[in-house]
Amino acid sequence: MTSLAKILLPAAALGLLMLGCSADEPDTATTPAAPAVEVETITPGTLTVCTFGVQPFEIQTDDGQWTGFDIDLLTAMTSELNDGLDLAVTVLPLDNIWLAPGEGTCDVVATALTITDERAAVALFTDPYFASAQSLMVLSSRAGELTDLATLSGQRIGVLADSSGAAYAQANAPQDATVVGLPTEDALFDALDDGSVDAVIHDLPLTITRSRAYPDRYALVGEYDTGERYGFAVAKDNTALADVLNQQLKVVRTDGSYQEIYDRYFSPVGATTP
Repeated sequence: MTSLAKILLPAAALGLLMLGCSADEPDTATTPAAPAVEVETITPGTLTVCTFGVQPFEIQTDDGQWTGFDIDLLTAMTSELNDGLDLAVTVLPLDNIWLAPGEGTCDVVATALTITDERAAVALFTDPYFASAQSLMVLSSRAGELTDLATLSGQRIGVLADSSGAAYAQANAPQDATVVGLPTEDALFDALDDGSVDAVIHDLPLTITRSRAYPDRYALVGEYDTGERYGFAVAKDNTALADVLNQQLKVVRTDGSYQEIYDRYFSPVGATTP
């Protein structure tokens, strides 16, 4: 698996992704104090994290360890809680993953999860920590033919099932296009590779990851600012954990940890967030 640590982003896309670092930043004049409370978790001493696993937000290394933007961010946010919480990662399907904390499967969901009204009705989200958008990706060999949504008339559009990309495609694709839901990111891009779908609509930071890893294979031909924000999800009634995570998010934004982690995965050398 590949992280974005050494991948440079296009300037336009970088500007949009950086929005996630500034849209919800607090006043940095003073550093908020770390909460003087211990967090109750389903396993004492451990924060159990449910994820679908999307690069570069969650990356499982060859030795089974987990890293990525979400994981590194949560690690920084919880390092001072309960004298240091360990992180344990559980992989689940994306379908209704935001319900997992309420079912006792994990404490928090971290999987580049867009906050929506429908999801927020059944799960409690933290403050947003990342801004995203949707994007249109095609094979490089068809980039001159499939240039925008209008050119997808009669085409098959691959999406990740039950995702914000699927909702965007259903609402904005040409009426005679066929939207094909796939269960995993690997299946999504495999379908594009083998011609099962003609294009993919998916979260911008995730298609950037793929296109930068395989620059001769894929082409990004459209970016759509949907105002999406990612948040961590906890059980609907677990306001105590949500409050602590929100406080710690302010801490890592202020002490520079957020910036350092962001730069590790998204920013070219020398770039800073506004």
